Amino acid sequence: APKGTEGYIQPFTVNEGKRIGPATELKVNGQVLMVQKDHFPMGFSAQKQLSGHASISVKGKGDPWFLDLKQTLEENRNNPHFDLEASIREQAEKLAGRGATALLVYNSSSMPDNIRFNEKSTTAPAPIPVIYIRQQAYKTHLNEHTDFVNIDLNVEFTEKKRQGHNVVGFIDNNAPTTVVIGAHYDHLGGIGNETYFPGGNDNASGTSMLFTLADELKKNPLKRNVVFIAF
Repeated sequence: APKGTEGYIQPFTVNEGKRIGPATELKVNGQVLMVQKDHFPMGFSAQKQLSGHASISVKGKGDPWFLDLKQTLEENRNNPHFDLEASIREQAEKLAGRGATALLVYNSSSMPDNIRFNEKSTTAPAPIPVIYIRQQAYKTHLNEHTDFVNIDLNVEFTEKKRQGHNVVGFIDNNAPTTVVIGAHYDHLGGIGNETYFPGGNDNASGTSMLFTLADELKKNPLKRNVVFIAF
């Protein structure tokens, strides 16, 4: 008998994390820096639009501030437990309290920082927007500026959601207890893409066994009820 919420089907929503929204932008002196190519918001950034004057050397209250990761990377060069993303989040909290309206992060050193947009970030949002500027974009747009530059920025996130479906059947043997038999009919595929790689063990064997047991236990009932779920 069908036992899903819609016949045999049991739909559910999968939240696949944050996406950088189309309204996200960064301009330096009116020049547009490309999202991802030149910059991206940190996954914990506040979502906000603002304009202001910023200087790499001067920290003006009520302005966006810059943060060079060079010193932090050098100080923690030999620390395998150092969490750079957490450190940036901490700095954003502290500098916001000192008057920064946004934090523009860059790395002037030759040491790699391996910072990426973390779409799975569950860290509480920082009080201000936090944007990472890639090294080449920093050299092109900011390296020669010793005075103030005009900054216009906006950070927006959207959620990527997807519908999944389980398939649920039920054999009612009027028993006080129930056995659940399940197998997954999908495969995770490659990390970072949506390609599926079905195979014998993952999971043709499991789904075949699910069907075989359903057929067998319908003909030869147990003393328990049975729920079959194809996940």
